[in-house]
Amino acid sequence: MALLEVNHLHASYAGSVALRDVSLKIEPGEIVGLCGANKAGKSTLCKCLAGTKSLDKGKVLFEGRDVTDLNAYGRFPLGISLCPEDRGIYRDMSVRDNLLLGCDGIPRKEQGARIDQVLGYFRKLAERKGQQAGTLSGGEAQMLGIARRLLRRPKVLIVDEPSLGLDPNYIKAAYTALTDIRKDFGVTVLVVEEIITRLAGWVDRAYVLHLGERAAEGPIDDLIGSHNVVAAYTGELCAMRPEKGEVK
Repeated sequence: MALLEVNHLHASYAGSVALRDVSLKIEPGEIVGLCGANKAGKSTLCKCLAGTKSLDKGKVLFEGRDVTDLNAYGRFPLGISLCPEDRGIYRDMSVRDNLLLGCDGIPRKEQGARIDQVLGYFRKLAERKGQQAGTLSGGEAQMLGIARRLLRRPKVLIVDEPSLGLDPNYIKAAYTALTDIRKDFGVTVLVVEEIITRLAGWVDRAYVLHLGERAAEGPIDDLIGSHNVVAAYTGELCAMRPEKGEVK
């Protein structure tokens, strides 16, 4: 049984179609990539999975349970956690206070150990526990966003654009941490990237979106350079599109 599954998902904003008939499955323990050019619908799909964006049509299943009608507050306790593109941190608070807020619901006697455990994956962040989060570099802020969500030990972690604006060293550190966390805790990961080649060597397989539709799926090495993927990134992939406001 898939851990997280989407069936024939449609979503829109003010009548403008963002996703059309998208289906995907994520198995327990996988690291799965989600990629596509700008405006492909990647962030919208993440929000639909996490419950911060409602669907027009379709279903979201988690561990076989229909969670379509649950919002983010209903899905989070089940183990679905989203680290958004803007990192989702409190910039006026210290790193430590951000992490303490992430411990909400964890018994107080366990919070210190949880924080130390998570910081073990992010050594640079551990050196800045007293620093204001808003003064962190982009890579450190990304690490903090991921660390806050790992404190609750989610079953599936959705990370939107972890490499956005980061130098290669921070990108490698982020992916190394996600790989180690998957190995140590069995956390399933969906990671979103615009540049598909950044996923090479890190994910088990990937999905490619193009203009809100699923264009390709498979092992990452097979996708890189394939005709459909190249077409999706160059805008040459032709698809019949409904008129504005029409969701089929």
